[in-house]
Amino acid sequence: MRFKALMLVPVAAALLGAPAVAQTPAPAAAPATAQADPMDEVVCKREGETGSLVKKKKKVCATRRQWEVVASKSREALDQGQMSGSSSGQ
Repeated sequence: MRFKALMLVPVAAALLGAPAVAQTPAPAAAPATAQADPMDEVVCKREGETGSLVKKKKKVCATRRQWEVVASKSREALDQGQMSGSSSGQ
């Protein structure tokens, strides 16, 4: 009889502790992911070295916002080069 009572102690403890675990609120999903700015998404591109057919392309990762800055600066440099070339009389 005493043996049966000792076996019930862990079972009773587990049952008494179960409601406390069940009542613990689950962590809420991070609302930041639902409202994340798409411009902060990381995008990876493979870029090769200009003039090289042998070297492997390397992977370059940046956010969409950073890629826009790079593209904007490239356009500005191209526009400046075209303007300075057209004013030289060529």
